[in-house]
Amino acid sequence: KVESPGISRNDVQIIIDGLLEVEMADSTGKFDYASVGNGAKVIRSGSRKTSPSLVENLPFINRFLSRTSIKFYGHGAEAALLPTFPKTALGQCWSFEEDGLRKQLAVKEMIDEDEVESIEMDPDRGEYATLSVSLPEPIHVSSIVIEHPSKMLSPSSQGSAIRKFRLIGYMDKEARGNPWLLGSFEYQIDDEKKGSLQQFEVKTIDDSGMPVPKLSSISLSIDSNWGSGHTCLYRFRVQGNESKN
Repeated sequence: KVESPGISRNDVQIIIDGLLEVEMADSTGKFDYASVGNGAKVIRSGSRKTSPSLVENLPFINRFLSRTSIKFYGHGAEAALLPTFPKTALGQCWSFEEDGLRKQLAVKEMIDEDEVESIEMDPDRGEYATLSVSLPEPIHVSSIVIEHPSKMLSPSSQGSAIRKFRLIGYMDKEARGNPWLLGSFEYQIDDEKKGSLQQFEVKTIDDSGMPVPKLSSISLSIDSNWGSGHTCLYRFRVQGNESKN
């Protein structure tokens, strides 16, 4: 008997599972309070403001090339708050570098001395970068979702996924009030069971036993990535409800 070349049943199942994961990547069935399409806004002021995008840290000539579409250096933070379309598209992400905001601290005309000190001293910022979002409505946050392309779709981009991060909430719209630590997490790139769309349940009661109140803004405080020289965040979602059941 001559065996014809081909792939195993297990290999076929892996391919099917990967395709289904891509298809379902935007179908959680839950309202996303961090979506700009639903009224969320990126916070760009204060000591907990969103870190700059990759292009914002580049020399003037590179920023000019980006604005004139001659060269592409990635998108701004809003890209992480919108669905990727088509679902298999690569590059539709917020692209940023480690300590992106801190690279601007020496530019005195851009940041005054008081703001430099408040940014450097704020423990609620991410060690790598920070994404702060004003939510459309105050909500009881129940979970968040982080997305990155699967290994099947983009095996070479896994190092640019975020790794360790904290989620911090605030009762005010601009992330300036008292912080509520909702949890510390790690996005996994090697766990096939978790897939590329990973949901993280947050604390609803703090360490002192106090229930977490409704929150109006959220900081995704990113502390590390998986080894790349830059990071791409494809989607950040916030889920919850406006009134406790």
